[in-house]
Amino acid sequence: MGEIIYTLEKIPEDMKKYYKTFVKILIKEEITQMGMTYSFIEIEGSDKSSKTFKISPSLNTPTEFKVSFVTKEESVDVLYESKVELQIPKMGNTIQTGLNLSENEMVNKSLENITNLVDDVMGEMVENLSGGIAGDHTDFDKQSVDAQLIPLIQNCLNKTKKKLQDKKDKKEKNKKDKKEKDKKDKKEKKPKMYRSFENIQDPMTLLKLKFVEGEITEDEYLRKKKVLED
Repeated sequence: MGEIIYTLEKIPEDMKKYYKTFVKILIKEEITQMGMTYSFIEIEGSDKSSKTFKISPSLNTPTEFKVSFVTKEESVDVLYESKVELQIPKMGNTIQTGLNLSENEMVNKSLENITNLVDDVMGEMVENLSGGIAGDHTDFDKQSVDAQLIPLIQNCLNKTKKKLQDKKDKKEKNKKDKKEKDKKDKKEKKPKMYRSFENIQDPMTLLKLKFVEGEITEDEYLRKKKVLED
């Protein structure tokens, strides 16, 4: 299943967008192994809640890793799992012994005996590799890869969270700015009728004009009207 390396304290509003953003950020990252730089490629067919990547170009062993998102009631756990396989070369029917039998008259064994001897040696080597030696080598590679990938993935998750939040904040700000601008434009474009009646001395007429133009509320209008009528 993998180990939990990160927890989203709040479930993203749009998980599909979160996955997409995370993948875009991660595939732009790189790691260094044995003095070489490697990038990541998403493997097609990944489940929507788990993304599998392979390291390119291939390391000395085929390596891929999976990042899974497990949604809970109010949070999301992010799990990491890597896979490192040891490749043992197959000898096939062609065996290179370093000897040319047609030219070396000192060889007393037949080709069949030499082949059997080499097969026995290679069998013992394969057995040793599949045991302690191969295990140690694989563990070393896996630990080395994990040591770089886990913090890198955690950093990508932080970047994803920040990027989505920045987009949300920018969208809300633009919406607020537009609302304020529309309000300002509407106020500036609104005709000021009372300016055409600067010479009007009648208080009641001026009061009505101010009410029509929205400069005073209905309560203010009724209160001042009552004062004028009294």
